[in-house]
Amino acid sequence: MRILAEDTPLLNKHFQIMTERDQLPLLQITTACEADDGAVRTALHKRLNHLEMIAIGVEQKVLDEELVKEAYKVMFRHTVTLFKNYFEHRRNHGNKASWVVLEKLSRRWTEEDDGRGHEREVLGKDNR
Repeated sequence: MRILAEDTPLLNKHFQIMTERDQLPLLQITTACEADDGAVRTALHKRLNHLEMIAIGVEQKVLDEELVKEAYKVMFRHTVTLFKNYFEHRRNHGNKASWVVLEKLSRRWTEEDDGRGHEREVLGKDNR
């Protein structure tokens, strides 16, 4: 997707979004958000807001959930993991609703997948 791809190099430079798998420290995120005259914050918010819009579309049944899940599940999960500390920071020092739907949908998909993994173990077969 072009909108997200444009900012990927900048976000990868500051957060290693292509390779990092662990939650980023809040100080690293907030410090980077001040870099490049706020360009990092703009890029990050653009990405998070775009994913939030998609999640809202799924929640309101405007977008097909299975299609979105197939296309974005990994990106949702990865993004929520990396920026969890920033989500909480923004909710405590800004908008209490910051990226709530994105996080909620990602968590639900993860729980569903975890449940399916357990179900496969119990039944001894793949039930996808």
